[in-house]
Amino acid sequence: MDPIIFERSNGEQPINVTFVDCPNFLEYSDVAEQLYSSYARITESTDVLIVRAPVDRSINDIDLELDNMQPFSNRFPRASIHLLSSSDFSISISKNCNANAIRDFCDEVTSADFVEWLRESELRYYAVRSSALLSTPDNFSFHIPSGRCVRNFLRVGSIQLERRTLDAVFFWLLPFLRNCDGILTETWSISSIALNAARLLERYAANINVRCRVDMLSTYHDGSALLDQQMEVPFQRVCVGNGAVVVLISAVMTGRSLSNLQEYLTKLYPHKEVRFVAIYKLSDSVQIDALCNFFGYAGAPNFEYIDRPPLGTHVVTVDSKTYFPLAVKENSVGLSPSCSKPNRPFFDKFAGTKALTLHRDSFDSFNLLFRHHGIYVDVEAMLNVPSFRASLLDLAASLSESPALLITPPHNAGDLMARLLTAEFKSRYDKEPRVLSHPDLGPSLDAESRALIRSLDENQALVILDDVSVTGKRLSRYQLHLRSQELDFKGRIHYWIGVARPESQRQWADRVMHLSYRIGYPKPEQHSVVSLETVTLPDWTHKTCPWCVEIQHLGRIIDEAGIQSGTERLIKDRLRLLMSVHEAEGLSNDAIWCLSEERPKLTPNSLIMDDTNALESDVISAVAAALHHLRSIPNTGNRLGSAYPFPTLVGIDDHLGQKFNDMLLRLAIIRSSQRKELTRWDDSEEERRRERVRELLLLPEAVGIWPELALNILDRKLPPPVLSEHEQGILSSHPAGGLLWWAIQSISK
Repeated sequence: MDPIIFERSNGEQPINVTFVDCPNFLEYSDVAEQLYSSYARITESTDVLIVRAPVDRSINDIDLELDNMQPFSNRFPRASIHLLSSSDFSISISKNCNANAIRDFCDEVTSADFVEWLRESELRYYAVRSSALLSTPDNFSFHIPSGRCVRNFLRVGSIQLERRTLDAVFFWLLPFLRNCDGILTETWSISSIALNAARLLERYAANINVRCRVDMLSTYHDGSALLDQQMEVPFQRVCVGNGAVVVLISAVMTGRSLSNLQEYLTKLYPHKEVRFVAIYKLSDSVQIDALCNFFGYAGAPNFEYIDRPPLGTHVVTVDSKTYFPLAVKENSVGLSPSCSKPNRPFFDKFAGTKALTLHRDSFDSFNLLFRHHGIYVDVEAMLNVPSFRASLLDLAASLSESPALLITPPHNAGDLMARLLTAEFKSRYDKEPRVLSHPDLGPSLDAESRALIRSLDENQALVILDDVSVTGKRLSRYQLHLRSQELDFKGRIHYWIGVARPESQRQWADRVMHLSYRIGYPKPEQHSVVSLETVTLPDWTHKTCPWCVEIQHLGRIIDEAGIQSGTERLIKDRLRLLMSVHEAEGLSNDAIWCLSEERPKLTPNSLIMDDTNALESDVISAVAAALHHLRSIPNTGNRLGSAYPFPTLVGIDDHLGQKFNDMLLRLAIIRSSQRKELTRWDDSEEERRRERVRELLLLPEAVGIWPELALNILDRKLPPPVLSEHEQGILSSHPAGGLLWWAIQSISK
């Protein structure tokens, strides 16, 4: 039931679209409550909420269905809310059913163009999310079943990861399934999609007692006579009824295989209605009904054939039956000065200041939880650094006069920044701006503040002041409401951000472009966007925060029987720390679970930063930033990620070898890496890692970090080592060793 978030551009301001399914085993009220309780950030930033009705139901009374959707209006008071459903095999989106929506996107959302965009956006999302899209580094290519070479290949069968994906394909297939009693797939690799479609079709059309048969071809059809004969039997098995047969194609590029199928099936059953439908179409060179065009949009992969791969190119063959590449080419990449360089000035400036803490919640001025941050950037602490404080005050000098209004979110950092700036404006211009504290300028804005904004003319300016911008949703909400009919602000907006911490520089550039846009004004008079500091960091939420994951592991251990009392006390002490600190100051010098009084530290001339007094939170944040940089570099074969069949992984020597003398650096790499970025595909390489883990944990100085190693093994970031009875005895004699041995046994089962 996890929602999918899309951004749709309407030519001016992007629209934030939240798309969620209501499965047949839940009520709308259940889905609304789960969204509200588990995805608070989404409820704040959603412009349009699309709820898909249970896919196996034909909705005949749409008004009655909309009446049941009131819980969504209660939980999404600002959003335009629409029901996506089908009726008698036709798909449509309802009118807006939330009378209190800030903007009614009804005309746009209910258009055929929007339905097509939503369908293609969802199916592209599943392809990318599931790693169905296989891409090669520059010096590789795929040799695919058609006999040609390509740089990108779509293995559609890989999207079949969960029930909702199968149900989504069925839903979008509905217009092609009317009067259908047979489905034939051109490859068995999408068999789950076809079998699920047949099952749901019988339920959807229960009133007409449809029985839909399914069969599949065994291999890519290259036009040979032998394959024609092999195709006859499965086709006959799905042609026993009087209805139509849908031939489901996984993906079409040139249509060569499609033409072979069409020619033979037309000849075999000339009077049978056969509908050919592709799930994905990879170019516009072939005519076929398709659910998703995987081309012609910004960032679309290039599926064009390579006539002759350049000399020295490695060719990986894609099997014609399984559509899997027949080889895996593993590559390693290590931390280097180049990957830490983009963010190093930031970490050098703020190391040791507690500007960066880990596993920490953020709250508003009313002490209400906003969200959880795996890496928390604390502007209040940064304001104690003279250079940062001076940069903030210098912003006042960038304006020729005091702004009419200064708007800030309702939290302590915003209040502090506002007080400093208003004093500076008073000193420079002998005039203080009015200060308004509000989360988004939405419907909860009081009448006096609303009247104040409406009274400002186009020659007046206001400042929106934010401490940290992660996703940019809050700034976008300010912009949206200022441009709404209720406020109708025509003046210039200056966005001043303490720290911009997007997940990529491109993301930040797009955000600046959208915020700067001011209709009808030349570039010098556009809105302005200024960030005092910029750092790219991964956005760890409560689901991906390594310390939230640690809490889950430790809770599971406590629930197990047979834990020694000393080990249990050790675990409970750590749990108490992790479950209390996130609501206060977060983790700084206790981020690594270490029992030694002499905690691991950086030595001089570190790869990551210069300050040897850096806190553990500084080091882990800097390492996380460096690894995140490696994930975003161009596809040269050195971009970190485990994209099958060309995984690029963190070097073994980086996290388990002697490349770095600092134990803290190695442990930070493991904490900050994803499991798939460490685990080897090559069995011999994984055995080498296993032996390195054994050597590490048996070092006398490693006793203090045994708990940290145990967590990494439980999280499957490190393989469990094979220990002798003597080595097992060494571990079992110590509470932390007991935890480590429990982790090894648990994973080895």
